[in-house]
Amino acid sequence: MNFRVTRGTFDYICGLSGRDIQRQNTRFRRAVSIPKRVALALWRLGLGNTYRTTATTFGSGKATAVEICHYFCEAIIRVKEEFIEFPTQEDDIKESVKNFEENLDFPQVMGVIDGTHAEIKAPLNNPEDYFSRKQKYSVVTQAVVDSVDFSTGWSGSIHDARVFCLSRLYRVQNGVINGWNVKLQFLGDPSYPLQY
Repeated sequence: MNFRVTRGTFDYICGLSGRDIQRQNTRFRRAVSIPKRVALALWRLGLGNTYRTTATTFGSGKATAVEICHYFCEAIIRVKEEFIEFPTQEDDIKESVKNFEENLDFPQVMGVIDGTHAEIKAPLNNPEDYFSRKQKYSVVTQAVVDSVDFSTGWSGSIHDARVFCLSRLYRVQNGVINGWNVKLQFLGDPSYPLQY
């Protein structure tokens, strides 16, 4: 399937977001169905196509595609806490470490970390802060997978290593969680300092 999810997952996402993205029919036109709204949003987010290309693919206008993606993202953000959480219990952390060791032969690894840039229009205030080394205006998102953590919204000129030092993850990695001294590692590229 071109939406990067199974049919079952697609149906689940429709049920999860449907209430927030559903629109009513009017006398002038029929509302875009929930499955088509989810498909459009997943297509746009998964492929990174422009709104215009996505709109053309789904037979809608550009403004409609923008609105659908906006409301879909808001709907998913509302329920993120149900699916994305940083483990704080010793058993959860041990399970994550166990998975890395058993499946990838990496001992004492809790997650894999990296940053990515999301291109934006130059902001009116301090646009130079958002001009990245990639020669574009952007905000930086740092993510850890397996044990998931996000740190987003940093201006594009900030290096991944600085985002890491400013994140909650940096403090957690070097601290104590529920009385347990955390001496775990995250795998990342050279942007992330080696710490013992």
